[in-house]
Amino acid sequence: GLAVRVGGALATCGAWQATSPSYTCTYAVQPPDTEGVKDVNVQAQDAAGNTGFGSSSVEYDFTKPGVLNGSASTATYKAGDTVLYTVNVSETLLGSPGRPTVHVLKGGVEQANFFGAPVQETATSFTYSKPVAGLDGAYMVTVDLTDRAGNAAAGISQNMGGFAIDTQAPAITAHTVSPARVKSGQVVTVTLTSSEALG
Repeated sequence: GLAVRVGGALATCGAWQATSPSYTCTYAVQPPDTEGVKDVNVQAQDAAGNTGFGSSSVEYDFTKPGVLNGSASTATYKAGDTVLYTVNVSETLLGSPGRPTVHVLKGGVEQANFFGAPVQETATSFTYSKPVAGLDGAYMVTVDLTDRAGNAAAGISQNMGGFAIDTQAPAITAHTVSPARVKSGQVVTVTLTSSEALG
C-alpha cells in the first residue's frame, strides 16, 4: 500500500504505472490549511510486507507580494539628468529572473516602455533608469507583482513615490531696479516676474 501525507493531510494517489513516475499523488491545498513549511511523508509497503519511507517538504504561501517602497533618486529631474527609480519588494518574485512589471503614468496615461530592464537588481530590489529628453510633467509609478507561489497583485501604488521632469528654464520678465541711482546707505529694490516658482 501507499500513503502520502502533505502537512499531515492524506493525499490521493493514482494507480501504479509501469513507466516513471510509478505513482502520482495529489492534495488540494485549502482552508483550514495554514501558511508555512509543511512535511511531505511517504510510506510505501510492497506485497511481501516490506515498508519504505521517504520525506520532503513543501511551502504553503497564501500572501500576495507587496512593495516595501518605491522611490526616485530625486523629486524633480532637469535636462541632462537620468531618472533613477528603485523598487523594493517583500519577497522573491516568479520568473527567471523574477522582476516586477513597472507602469509609469503621466496624467493617468501609461507611458509605454518608459523603463527597460533594471540596470541594477537583487532578488528583491530593482533599479531602473531613463535619460531625460523632453518628457516634462509629473509621473506616478505602479507595479504588478507575482510571487513564486503564483500569488499576484496588480496596480500596486501603495508605498510608491512619484517624480517630475522639468527641462524648461524659468522665464524672467518685468525686471525692475529702484531707485535707478542711489547714495550710500540707501536700499536698492529689485522686482521681477518669473514663469514658475523658483527653488
